[in-house]
Amino acid sequence: MKSARQVLAENLARFMALSADLNSANLLSKKAKVAQTTISNWLRVEEMPSLAPQLSALESVARALGVTVGDLLTEAGQDRDRDEVVRLRVELAASRSRAERVSLQLYELAALLGDDGADGGAAPKRVAFGDPDMASPDDYLLAGGPVHGASDASARRKK
Repeated sequence: MKSARQVLAENLARFMALSADLNSANLLSKKAKVAQTTISNWLRVEEMPSLAPQLSALESVARALGVTVGDLLTEAGQDRDRDEVVRLRVELAASRSRAERVSLQLYELAALLGDDGADGGAAPKRVAFGDPDMASPDDYLLAGGPVHGASDASARRKK
């Protein structure tokens, strides 16, 4: 893992190279109103390892480059990883939602087939869970288990 100063040096050089009018420490220092030696020292982190950047100077340089301080201090490629994680979480949520809908449709279909007598008149098979706390509430209730906190007697009355 790179130090924050190394990440700053790499990102500062990259943003300066991408900028048409701020591609030198001199030009950037004038626009950011920060000493040129400060920017030069940030770029030469190996030669000046003891110099810690001041937050006010970082903010001024970031503003001049049109980026955030976070952009200056975040390793390149990290945003891509975050975007991938967000995309995967969205896909997972959609997949779970679809699985829940399909599961409910299958249960309803099994109940309809049981009522029609298409499978010999037997009621849909109920899944038994050894420990209701291990099952999700939806699955447990679909399996015919009582609502948490309800006694067996109250569950029989509700049926």
